Amino acid sequence: MKWSRLRLREVLATIGAVGLLAPIVSGSLTLAVIGFSLALVGVTAARAIFWTIPTRFLTGVAAAGGLAFINSIATVGGFVGPSMMGWLKEFSGSYVVGLVAVAAIMLAATAASMSLKLFITRE
Repeated sequence: MKWSRLRLREVLATIGAVGLLAPIVSGSLTLAVIGFSLALVGVTAARAIFWTIPTRFLTGVAAAGGLAFINSIATVGGFVGPSMMGWLKEFSGSYVVGLVAVAAIMLAATAASMSLKLFITRE
């Protein structure tokens, strides 16, 4: 079975989301650490593969602008993510709701990545 970069990115993003849910489901510190480790591996690896997407659609100056736009969105996410986690912790009294929200965002990113198959014709 041939694994494409898109499929690999989807699997890695799903591993990241499942890793974030593992500490919630398990009551064990060991399983929580393993889950967070899986989440870190999944998110970091998926992020590395993510940067190959813009160059498939954009070239030249448009590619530079697209990468700058993506970087700007990532910078905003770097502020919004921790703020959201803190607000949800204050709202609910635990980190469970925040972890579920981040895992849901990861699953939404997986679904968005799956939809790219409709637009990418060559591999």
